Amino acid sequence: MKFLIPILIFLTACSQTSLVAPDLEYLTTNEKGKPLEGVVVYNPLGLKQLVKQRRNQAISRIRKACDPYGWKIAKEETSTLKKRGGKKYKENSNLKMLAGSKIRFVNYQCRK
Repeated sequence: MKFLIPILIFLTACSQTSLVAPDLEYLTTNEKGKPLEGVVVYNPLGLKQLVKQRRNQAISRIRKACDPYGWKIAKEETSTLKKRGGKKYKENSNLKMLAGSKIRFVNYQCRK
């Protein structure tokens, strides 16, 4: 029983990629504040049910970001942080420790 609690805490922490890697997600808006496009991330590693739940949470973040407009997924890819250019990430960050070296990036576009 005493082993169950640390395992549950670890699984909960891994399922919340937005808490582990908030600096990887972004939303671009126009000068009037209308959402245009963005990126959400989630951890693609682990049990199938947990990965599905994480993806659903990522889709919910997309819906919320594009509200009241529609949205579409432009591209989905699994990548390592080192291959994903543009930003410098800390080697010892919580992201690398909890989510492993692979992250699922979902690029999306908001519609009118």
